Amino acid sequence: MKRIVIAVLVLLMAAPFAMAKDFGGAEIPDTVTIEGAKLTFNGAGIRKKLKFVKVYAAALFLENKSSDAEKILNADEPMMIRMVFIRGKITPQQLIDSWNESFTAITNNNTAPWQEQIDKFNACFASDTVEGQTYDMAYLPAKGLVVYLDGKEKATIPGKEFKNMVFSIWLGKGPMDGNMEDLKEDMLGK
Repeated sequence: MKRIVIAVLVLLMAAPFAMAKDFGGAEIPDTVTIEGAKLTFNGAGIRKKLKFVKVYAAALFLENKSSDAEKILNADEPMMIRMVFIRGKITPQQLIDSWNESFTAITNNNTAPWQEQIDKFNACFASDTVEGQTYDMAYLPAKGLVVYLDGKEKATIPGKEFKNMVFSIWLGKGPMDGNMEDLKEDMLGK
């Protein structure tokens, strides 16, 4: 009986560790709760530059798992993309340039109608990245896109349309380079 109790205690103590997945040193949980919405891990992968430099792990969390990018982008329900930086010392300008390049591609060179929202989003990335730093981009229908840095709210940008733009960086058609296509597939759980 004593052995059974010890075995059960060991399993209970190990359970929290089994609930996180490792992606290049970034720990990604099975579930997250954001403002009362419980979201489930859908898939994750690693963003690389030059095919070998690990930049960040990106994970997609949804209410119900899905491998249909278009359905996810069109859904008006809570969802979140989590970025955990594997590489530190990426400057704000490097991040902002990357976001702007993506927004330009997504809008077919017509960012002007979205410039206020883009500026507010870009302002969330105001310091060099630190290894292990976490950015969450959560869509909450009643609020819009909420950006968190290490759990602290940085900005709220109303509207589903801007959420679609941001989520399209990872889930849209024709990602920027081959590695983004691989990351998209990983986030969709394929």
